[in-house]
Amino acid sequence: MGTQRTTTLVTLLGLALLTACTSGDKGGDDTGGVDDTGDTQDTGGTETTTASSASFAAKVAQGRAALVQTIPVTIGASTTATGAKGTSVIFGNGTIVDAEGQPATGTVDVTLLELTDRGSMLAAGMPTTGLTADGSHATLASGGEQFVDLSQGGEPLHTNGNFTITIPTELTGGTDGDMSLFLPEVEGAALEDEILWEEATPEAGEEPDRDFGIGKGEADADYYWISSDSLGWTNVDKWYDDERPKTSIEVAVPEGWDGENADVYLTYDGEGAVLARLDVYDSENALFTEHYGLLPIGLEVHVIFLSVDEGEDEGTEDDQFLYGIQGATIVDGEVISFDSSDGFVTSDLDGLVGAINALP
Repeated sequence: MGTQRTTTLVTLLGLALLTACTSGDKGGDDTGGVDDTGDTQDTGGTETTTASSASFAAKVAQGRAALVQTIPVTIGASTTATGAKGTSVIFGNGTIVDAEGQPATGTVDVTLLELTDRGSMLAAGMPTTGLTADGSHATLASGGEQFVDLSQGGEPLHTNGNFTITIPTELTGGTDGDMSLFLPEVEGAALEDEILWEEATPEAGEEPDRDFGIGKGEADADYYWISSDSLGWTNVDKWYDDERPKTSIEVAVPEGWDGENADVYLTYDGEGAVLARLDVYDSENALFTEHYGLLPIGLEVHVIFLSVDEGEDEGTEDDQFLYGIQGATIVDGEVISFDSSDGFVTSDLDGLVGAINALP
């Protein structure tokens, strides 16, 4: 019987945020299109030991934590924090308040996670999966997933009124007028939670708490904007649309890996910000699959096996990512197999992200 993986990374991510680092101590040859941004090592010809479920969950938590930015800003008439990739969070005068609802002053910390490429999404465990109106799951093409929070001196801050998030459209392949706003299915989802996205649809006749649009910045550069009255997760998305007949696939991985200590993802060739996860593990047949069966027949994809190569002490920063990649064309009812761990790659965070982003 298949079971859907719903691991919550609450405690693990909290620890990882305190010690996040992804050192490349296991340096080796560049593989899979990885450049000098990361450290990778091909494990071909050597025995690879499977990991514990705790080590795998910890490594995913570390990956997400390492991508979180803490940006100190000084409150003014307009307060802006801009991430490394260009996502900006803009707070108006009096928008940032303390626990008593009083306007905050001085320097505050803006927590920002900006996921605008499939490599970062995979390392953070954040596939682009949406919940449809009929309750099934379907793939989304993203214009940027982001998480925003506020604190001062370690104490949480809040918002009084709406603030604005802007995401340059060039980060996800250019402006797409079909994009809209998606929010977590579970309201108030935390940074460490697994997220299933749901399209934001305000009740008829009500002013939306969150809004979305497309604007122009400097040098006529387009950006997606989100107006929100709540901190936390938001996502610019559209439903991935392909009119070809659909199917589901199954993926077999080497013995010792399963739905507890590994994940299997799909990237769609030519779609830079699409990341699907085969989120069901069929323990009876030892196969990864998914429960929606919406993969277009004939679609060219890359199948990614992801686990962890444990260090001397499992669940620590010594652990590295372990991945394998296969190109495939979707065939009706296909079973794709990783026959052995030969050729699997051990990598730090930058190497993993670089390898995934280098795929077509």
